[in-house]
Amino acid sequence: MKKFFSDSIINVTKISTGTVAGQIVSIATLPFITRLYGAEIIGLWTLINSYSNIVQNVCDLGLSNSLMMCPEDTIAERYSIIVKISLSLSIVSAIFISFYYIFLHTSLIYILTIFIFVAIYSFTLRQISICSMVLNRNKEYDVLMKNSFIRFSSVAIVSIVLGVLGFTSYGYFIGNILGQMFTIIHMKKCLPTFYMHNDLSEYINTIYENKNYVKYQMPASLTVNLRTELPNLLISALFGNAMLGYFSISQKLLTIPVTFLGQALGK
Repeated sequence: MKKFFSDSIINVTKISTGTVAGQIVSIATLPFITRLYGAEIIGLWTLINSYSNIVQNVCDLGLSNSLMMCPEDTIAERYSIIVKISLSLSIVSAIFISFYYIFLHTSLIYILTIFIFVAIYSFTLRQISICSMVLNRNKEYDVLMKNSFIRFSSVAIVSIVLGVLGFTSYGYFIGNILGQMFTIIHMKKCLPTFYMHNDLSEYINTIYENKNYVKYQMPASLTVNLRTELPNLLISALFGNAMLGYFSISQKLLTIPVTFLGQALGK
C-alpha cells in the first residue's frame, strides 16, 4: 500500500511538472500572440476550438474508454478501429457544421475555414486523448509528462514566427494544429502498431461489443462538453468573434489555478 501511494505521488508529480511547464509557456506568450493576431482571430479560433471539443466527444462513439478494459492482445486492433471511426466522424461532423454557416449565407472562405480546421483539430484532439489512454494503461508517464510542454511550446513558437512573418490570418490556427501534431508524433513511438485494413464486420462487432459506451458514455461526455462550450457558441452568434476573443483571453487568465491543479490530477 505504501509503495502504491509513493508511485502515485511520483506519477502525479511527473505529469504536474509537464502540465505546469506547458501552461507557463502558454501564459508567458499570450501577450505576444494576442498582440500579433487580435481579438477577432483569437475569437474565431475559440469558436473552432468549441466546435472541435464537442465533435471529439462524439467522433469515437465513446469507444476510446474501452481501451482501458480490453485484453492486451486486442489493443492494437481496437486502437486502429477507433482511430478510423474518429477520423470519419470528424469529417462528417465538420460538414454538418459547415451547412449551418451556408444557411446563414456566410462567406465561402469563412465556411472553408470552419470546415477544414474543425475536421483536423477535432480529430487531433481525440487522437491525443486516445493515445494518452493507451499510454496511461502502459504506465508511460515519462512520455505523458512532456505532452503539455511540447504542445504549448510548439503552438507558441509557430504562431509567433508566422505572426511576425505576416501570416496574421491563419498563423495562429496553423500553430495550434502543428502543436497537436507534434504531440501525437511524440506519443506514437510508444503506441501499438496501426493497422490500415479492417473488415466492416470488425467495426460493427466492436461497436456492438461496447454498445454501453455508445449508449451511456458518449451522451454523458457530450452533455458535459455542451455545457462548457455553449457560452462560447452563444457569444459568437450574438456578439461576434471579437467579443468572444476578449472573453476567451479573460477566461484563460481566470482559470490558471484550476488548470494547474486539475489537469495533472485528472490525467
